[in-house]
Amino acid sequence: MSQKIILVGIQGSGKGTQADKLIQDFGHTLIGAGDIFRWLIKSNTTYGRSIKEYIAKGQLVPDELVLEVVGKRLDLHDWDKPMILDGFPRSEGQRKWLFDDKQYPFDAVLYLDIKDENVVVERMMSRGRSDDNEEAIRTRIAEYRRETEPTLEWYDKQGILKTVDAVGSVDEIYAKIKETLNLATPVSA
Repeated sequence: MSQKIILVGIQGSGKGTQADKLIQDFGHTLIGAGDIFRWLIKSNTTYGRSIKEYIAKGQLVPDELVLEVVGKRLDLHDWDKPMILDGFPRSEGQRKWLFDDKQYPFDAVLYLDIKDENVVVERMMSRGRSDDNEEAIRTRIAEYRRETEPTLEWYDKQGILKTVDAVGSVDEIYAKIKETLNLATPVSA
């Protein structure tokens, strides 16, 4: 059974929904880079103020800061427990840090694949968030394709890439995920 999973997929691919189901059924701990950033900002920490500055300027948070913050959280994790890492790594540099420099032991990279960008745009537009206009969504899709997708080839060569077609109902996709990860019986059963 895959215990330590990196969750990869374009925004709108259903990562949050599927992660919630895995957490509920199999007891994974979710470590989400975005969640960490939001908590640091809300808590008005030094890290949070720096992150907020970059976001306010419309800039990406620099890798040095991302690596420091995510690294501190990963170091706190009980590595005997199942985990889902979401929103990280987002680039080849972050991937190298995670696997080559830190050598964290991940069992699988679960890739929620949506080939048709229009499906993503429709899903995200239906959420009704103020930053989810079509132009912004397509910009984020292009950034994802440029920065994150190239890491998939490395995961595949390592034999840890598990691709699931993320088009369908929530339950259909979840069934595919459980089959792909060989997850049979939930801990709550």
